[in-house]
Amino acid sequence: MSASVTALRAKSPENGGLLLADHLLHVAEAAEAIAHGRNLNPELARLGGLLHDIGKAHPEFQRRLTAKRTPADKPFRHELASLFFLPLLPQIQWEPLFDMLVAHHKSLARDSSGYGLYDFDQMGENFEKTHLDAPAQRWEEWSGPALAVLTEVGIATKPISRAEALTAFEWCTERAYALIEGRVLGWSPWKGLLVAADHLASALQQRTTLALPRLFRSPDLAPFAGTHPLYPLSTKQTTDEGKPHTLVTAPTGAGKTNYLLRRCRGRVFYTLPFQASINAMWRRIGEALQEQEVDVRLLHGSSRVVAYQAKEEEKALQDKVGAAVKVLTPHQLMGIVFATRGYESLLLDLQGADVILDEIHTYGALTQAILFRLVEALHGIGCRVHVGTATMPTALYDQVLALLGGPEATRITTLTEEELDTYDRHTVHKLPDWDATRAVLAEQLQAGAKVLIVRNRVKDAQQLYHDLQELYPDTPKMLLHSRYRRMDRAELENQLKKEFDEQPGPCIVVATQVVEVSLDISFDCMLTDTAPVDALVQRFGRVNRRRLEPAQRKLQPVYVVAPPTTKTAARPYDVDVLQRTYDLLPDQGIVLRERDLAGLIDAVYPTVELTSLDGFARFRNGQFLLPLLTHEPKSVLLDLLEIDSVTGVWLRDYEAYSQASPDERPRFEIPLNYRDAQRAKLRQHPHGNNPYLIDEQAYSPETGLHMERLLAETGYEFL
Repeated sequence: MSASVTALRAKSPENGGLLLADHLLHVAEAAEAIAHGRNLNPELARLGGLLHDIGKAHPEFQRRLTAKRTPADKPFRHELASLFFLPLLPQIQWEPLFDMLVAHHKSLARDSSGYGLYDFDQMGENFEKTHLDAPAQRWEEWSGPALAVLTEVGIATKPISRAEALTAFEWCTERAYALIEGRVLGWSPWKGLLVAADHLASALQQRTTLALPRLFRSPDLAPFAGTHPLYPLSTKQTTDEGKPHTLVTAPTGAGKTNYLLRRCRGRVFYTLPFQASINAMWRRIGEALQEQEVDVRLLHGSSRVVAYQAKEEEKALQDKVGAAVKVLTPHQLMGIVFATRGYESLLLDLQGADVILDEIHTYGALTQAILFRLVEALHGIGCRVHVGTATMPTALYDQVLALLGGPEATRITTLTEEELDTYDRHTVHKLPDWDATRAVLAEQLQAGAKVLIVRNRVKDAQQLYHDLQELYPDTPKMLLHSRYRRMDRAELENQLKKEFDEQPGPCIVVATQVVEVSLDISFDCMLTDTAPVDALVQRFGRVNRRRLEPAQRKLQPVYVVAPPTTKTAARPYDVDVLQRTYDLLPDQGIVLRERDLAGLIDAVYPTVELTSLDGFARFRNGQFLLPLLTHEPKSVLLDLLEIDSVTGVWLRDYEAYSQASPDERPRFEIPLNYRDAQRAKLRQHPHGNNPYLIDEQAYSPETGLHMERLLAETGYEFL
């Protein structure tokens, strides 16, 4: 490379100092591979990759790679400076190139930073002065090194006059106005492609080429096709017969996972509600497909922690496009409904895929509406949608079925009453309060039982665990909830499976809702708070889970403690739903019949009243209702669900967090509620995600975060 080319960088020294030419080539290769996988023009995609960041050749960008920002610095958008180089290519190609270049970092309008192209022009910014002409060099001087980079990466170049550059930029400005003020609605696959390619190449850098051959490969799901007489779903028909979608209702342990995977024909997005179950499913599918040259990826807030032992390129790929199988939460697909940042790349990745929505079992009015909108959007973009549940109310079932096109488009699978009877596994006992559980627990441990105790709130689980440590110091026990350092949480989940589930002898596990879904564990007895009937049935599925031959089957007890009577004490659930559930449950050791569960669930949830999301959802009635190349500036979903999760870091980890790499820092982070952090007046760490600092006494690797200790001095009662 010439000196002018090697002097230009795409990344700052602390981020590796990657050469601009190398970055453009990496993104171009990724864009070309993604285009092949998504049936877009690969040559045009490559051109977009080669041009997308050429604006980084601008002297002002190069200065800012090494200089500290000052209050006098005006906004500088390198991707907008790249638009000056469009005259190198025929104008017939400008529209898709515009889509790739102009908005791969910012929304075209209403960006949260205010720095989209339309935003800039509306503010009256003198864009040409700050972006076309550098402070010390005019266009004619700095465009030369930029053109040298483009020549180096394979684009045929020619000198571009200042007038030509301005004419091209004016064309771009006019297109921006036409899209925004003309309300040209929809989404751009070209933007999605470039964003996806840029993220992938930026994460992998020199390793990009090695990862590309595995993108968009469909897995061979034959490992899930075996049949077994103990699992009725394994013998059920899965052929299409013109029915691309699936609705399967069956008990926990009936083989829904295998059945849903057998219904898939292409790449798979497998969703589950909770992190622990996602981790377990990722490992299970990965082990089944380990002989195949395909990517099985994991995506949630702590996915890089769980995949910590993986190779660097595997960790970097977890949230990128093109996986054969991706295991994630339904909320991570909701960007396509609310059109949040990056939704175009998600759409590009999802189109035509098989999407499994497994263990759907939360039925508040809002979560019902969110599920409904997600199914509508997935169906609308051509996905094959497969819904699996043990606990769906009939009213919601009927609405989802209609949304998928009815029985004509959906394979409906259930078990017969006789098959359901083979899944009767629990006797139910109601207890008036937690004091009444002491005698039950002592009796069960004396008999050698493995006991799972589930509390609805973290602080109650922690207090009970503390009490049990004193009562049963020699009995193996553990605590599991959502407020641990991510490295500790991953270790506890592994310990739960390898030591408490698989090792013989009595033990106690105290947990919260994190154990409800798809954890392949099986205990002998449960003591639990009353939860909504759907959640409770899922909890029961962790007891007596293993399928045995008929002669070996026996019933195991579940003990349900009466719910509180006030709204505050019932949180996070609705007090009326808890009371209806408790009243309708059998008692005195009566068998909970699987054939009766549908009626029980319908009695608790007799109707479905969907919360209206019309003011928030951006996919409605089969189309996207926002201007092209724009996205919503914030996640509406977080506000709707009142999710305000941030992270904390233990003071003992202060230095380790400071010195850790960006990939390592999440291992030290602790999920935390923003409102509680503010009430506790917590300070923030100056590095990484600026996590809140957790006092030494408020955290333990064994029992997690004790939020009430942080709030004690403020007088605020932690619920």
